[in-house]
Amino acid sequence: RIEFCISMEPVTGMEHIIWPLEGFEKHAWEIRNIGLEVISAHIFTDKPALAAGRLKRLAAAYGIRQFVFKTPQERTSEKMQEAALAFMQAAETLKEAGADLLLHNEAADIAEHISGRTAYEHMLELCMGKAGAQVDVGWAYAAGEDPEALLRRIAPLVKSVHYKDFC
Repeated sequence: RIEFCISMEPVTGMEHIIWPLEGFEKHAWEIRNIGLEVISAHIFTDKPALAAGRLKRLAAAYGIRQFVFKTPQERTSEKMQEAALAFMQAAETLKEAGADLLLHNEAADIAEHISGRTAYEHMLELCMGKAGAQVDVGWAYAAGEDPEALLRRIAPLVKSVHYKDFC
């Protein structure tokens, strides 16, 4: 079981790491033929609600059960509200295909605090239970957070853990 990185828009110079959607679809049968199951995909897009229809089709065609998105880089109140709305809309569409939308943290999401919580926890709260969490414990640790404490605080939302061994 693996998680691919898929981009909805071209990512020049990163094709060897982040597959364009068409590249994934072109090679999906090869992936299956060698015995790999894609259960999760890390999605790179600034428009999750607009991408949700295409991702719903991927979920149905290839059995992908989790689509993982980065939280917004700009963490103003307005931008976070907009992002939460887009994530919730995308989550509703993905649910129709039996897939979940997860949010992935980076160090900045953990280092920045809003109303006494990490910006990551705040974003999850704004999504009102419609988005799950894929906690990157390496980035949490790099930001000075105790990863175990973070996992305990958001335990009901945690659907997967992304582990880095650089810390």
